[in-house]
Amino acid sequence: MRDRFVSPGDVFICDFGKQTGSLQGGKRPVIFCGNSKEGAFSSIAHVVPLTKVDKPFPLHFVLTKTVYPNLDYDSEALCEQYQLVDKQKLGQLLFKLNIDDLCNIVKLCHKNLPF
Repeated sequence: MRDRFVSPGDVFICDFGKQTGSLQGGKRPVIFCGNSKEGAFSSIAHVVPLTKVDKPFPLHFVLTKTVYPNLDYDSEALCEQYQLVDKQKLGQLLFKLNIDDLCNIVKLCHKNLPF
């Protein structure tokens, strides 16, 4: 999977498998938030999972179906759950985020850091 090129803002279906607690599990859309070098040369990918819009949270970013019709429903990017996955877990490419939304999501991911 190292030879699979992904680029920042690509939205894929990802199979997280079974998870426990509050971690997102199962098959769901994710946003690739790594840089271009990671997307080209690494076998891993930094992703932000999406979920249905539930309740406001300071580290969530809403993506609407009207802007992104390939979504099944309005979704929240869970920026506090920014994580690494093996590229083999990335399935179908759904669409690409616009640059403004990607920048806002990356900023929220940075806010999750302690410094």
